[in-house]
Amino acid sequence: VNPTACSLHRMSREKLIGKHVLELVPQEHQDIVCRYYKELCSGNEDCADGKSLTSDGKIVPVEIRSKVVDYLGQRALLMHVRDVSMRIEAEAALRESETRFKQLADATDQVFWLMAPDPERVLYVSPAFEKIWNVSADELYQDPRLWTRAIHDADRDWVNQQFDAWLSGDISDYEVEYRIIPPDGSQRWILAVGTR
Repeated sequence: VNPTACSLHRMSREKLIGKHVLELVPQEHQDIVCRYYKELCSGNEDCADGKSLTSDGKIVPVEIRSKVVDYLGQRALLMHVRDVSMRIEAEAALRESETRFKQLADATDQVFWLMAPDPERVLYVSPAFEKIWNVSADELYQDPRLWTRAIHDADRDWVNQQFDAWLSGDISDYEVEYRIIPPDGSQRWILAVGTR
């Protein structure tokens, strides 16, 4: 074991060497570990997420990379165990942030959308799109320029030019006002603002 392993399990090298691997994982994960080791002993390299146990009973999420090696003439498992607590916390914070954004966007009567510029595709559009454009959001996900079809003929070329210039980075701010005519034949004024 190296010093990082000692730090992870919060015990000295002397105490760690000789421990059975099942002493280093939580009780509820021991069956999984046994199956994992049987797979490894068949000679396959593997990578898995797991849990390690510290000497004071704390459970630490880890990533485990393992393979069978020859060590001083003996068959052994070489294990690289990495603490992924920070990654798990960052992923949870990102999920929470995404959930809050979606709740906000879903509740407003304004259209919010996220898009990738190259290749151009819609990543998310709020439910207000369907109410204002009177077109299904699924259709917009299939055709990211679907929204331009409803633009009034007198405004369409100019709006497309501004949008293309913004997407390409030729202009930094996108703020345009234009008319749309949804399938129901009504006319609505739209103020669109884009940020990169």
